[in-house]
Amino acid sequence: MQIIVNNEEELDKVVDQVLPLLEQHKIFAFDAKMGSGKTTFIARLIGAISEGADVSSPTFGYVKEHETNLGTVHHFDLYRLEHEEEAYDIGIEEYLYGDEICLIEWPKKIENLLPENTVWVNIEVAPDQARIFDIAL
Repeated sequence: MQIIVNNEEELDKVVDQVLPLLEQHKIFAFDAKMGSGKTTFIARLIGAISEGADVSSPTFGYVKEHETNLGTVHHFDLYRLEHEEEAYDIGIEEYLYGDEICLIEWPKKIENLLPENTVWVNIEVAPDQARIFDIAL
């Protein structure tokens, strides 16, 4: 499924498509270049399932937990991860194979560890600065 977003206000179009997927899938991999809007979208998504969530990038701690209407959501930013093996130090397997939702920025750093049923959300920046969201189940 592909959705084109021309501005931040239109992100709700993508949120509306992802929300039902949260009921059936637990792992979401957000793949995009720096500055493409991964954290902005994840903040909007978490905001849609919680009240008053303060969502920012967990870059320096790798993971932030958010209590939502759907239970705990783990927001990962793996940008600083240098080797896949480092993910084991943060207990990545417990998160990936647990029952809680995981939203992962920079997932290619742990691609070999991700479950087969991971939902991939690729974000590209178009020449006109629109964002192209490609959601693959």
